[in-house]
Amino acid sequence: MIHTHHIELAIKYLTGEQLEYYYAAYLYMEAINKNYEKELVTLFEQFKKAYPHSEYTHFIESEIIPIITFHRKQDESFSENTHIVDDAENINSLREAVRKINSKRVYVDIWATWCSPCKREFHFNNKLYDLLKRENTTMLYISIDEDDKAEKWMEMMKCFELGGYHIRANDSLMADLRRLRGTDSFGIPWHILTDGNGSIIKKYVSGPSDIGTLERQLNK
Repeated sequence: MIHTHHIELAIKYLTGEQLEYYYAAYLYMEAINKNYEKELVTLFEQFKKAYPHSEYTHFIESEIIPIITFHRKQDESFSENTHIVDDAENINSLREAVRKINSKRVYVDIWATWCSPCKREFHFNNKLYDLLKRENTTMLYISIDEDDKAEKWMEMMKCFELGGYHIRANDSLMADLRRLRGTDSFGIPWHILTDGNGSIIKKYVSGPSDIGTLERQLNK
């Protein structure tokens, strides 16, 4: 309850407009991190009771609504298009991961639940999935989240309705990805195009936010 603790400290030391501003700014800045923490929803409800006429409420609310939606989706089942790869904990290389899928061509998205740019790309997934279907290419998501983020990984898959195949990388797969990156600095999101055998066709391709470039890359 770290956020509650911070607000309680603010209430202890601040008053009046200073407290209202700090409370509002804190909620807003934490919400835009897109970690979808339910605690922020509770604190927002408390803020509205404490400041029913606050000019800051509508700014915060725009960021709180996605958190509410996120948690509602957790009660739903996974989409029929979402598949967690069997025995994923024993997949030790990108080649092994791709071979598990049994597809002619695979578009790989390497991401993590803590990566804001990764999550921004997901907003363009409808266009991406349409393109991949036309180009006979399979979607594979590889999360590089640690074990303590396993639950969050599953939650994000539901939240963004991530269709395709999913793997959370173990240490060996992570080491293989770093090897493939070579001397380039390791950053995500990282999108790769491979053939069905796991051989890399193109080490860097565009994300769904640049769907026009990606279409040209797939056609080549």
